[in-house]
Amino acid sequence: MRKSLFIFVLSALLTSCNNEQSTIEDPKIHCDPESEIKIDTSSKSEIVPADLSTETIGGMRLGNSGPVVISIVGKPLQRSVAQIWEADGNFHQDWEYKDLVLDMSGSDSAKPSLNGVHLMEPCSLKTGRNIGIGNNYEETKNVYKQFFNREESNDSILVAGSIYGGIIFNFRKGKVYRIFLGAAAE
Repeated sequence: MRKSLFIFVLSALLTSCNNEQSTIEDPKIHCDPESEIKIDTSSKSEIVPADLSTETIGGMRLGNSGPVVISIVGKPLQRSVAQIWEADGNFHQDWEYKDLVLDMSGSDSAKPSLNGVHLMEPCSLKTGRNIGIGNNYEETKNVYKQFFNREESNDSILVAGSIYGGIIFNFRKGKVYRIFLGAAAE
């Protein structure tokens, strides 16, 4: 599953880098003919709040203990071997279900908590704001407009919060087909 998560994050980043619309011009910065840089401070740019700590998927919240997670979605079909990640010094273990993978982690491998949620088609679980597999881009963007991250989003990826903590929605033909809740980068 670690490979799947790595491939997911890598494909998300590559897709955003290769998207024709990924070039973003800052409307507040203008160059005059003599190449002086002028910054327009009259426009008020919106600050995007990055705190999605209360977000849920299928009733699960990041930080839920293993027993709480099992009470919500049942026992996993398979568990990976717990390994220490150098990035955070915690043990990480993937709990795999049919169309759902959970990153369980903690300082004690025997008492992990929910660190990340990865939904794939045809999973029927929804976010706390009722977005799931099959929702379209515009309704997803509208529901998460308070957290919408313009710089990390494009036509095939919508980031609510940031890749350092938030929700990443992947789109195919304008419809959600994958959802990731958690930190996709350190």
